[in-house]
Amino acid sequence: MDSRMMRMKQVTEYTSLSRGYIYEMINTGDFPKPHKLSAGVSSWQRSEIDAWLDKRIKESNEGNVPPNHNKGNTYAKDKNQTNGR
Repeated sequence: MDSRMMRMKQVTEYTSLSRGYIYEMINTGDFPKPHKLSAGVSSWQRSEIDAWLDKRIKESNEGNVPPNHNKGNTYAKDKNQTNGR
């Protein structure tokens, strides 16, 4: 039986998206927020992830390109600044 709730590892495997990209999209409101099940335990409902994927597929089929949250790769810039590069 498929689990109703998914932890981050399952979400990344299911969507083929990286953990960092998922968090970027959560912060901009472009991905479902996780549900806090207990202290330190967050998970997503599979149905919410499926609805999000269906929406993205529909947008893609209509020629709408999803936002590029990695544009300019700000993580790499920040990391290089802290390393003195």
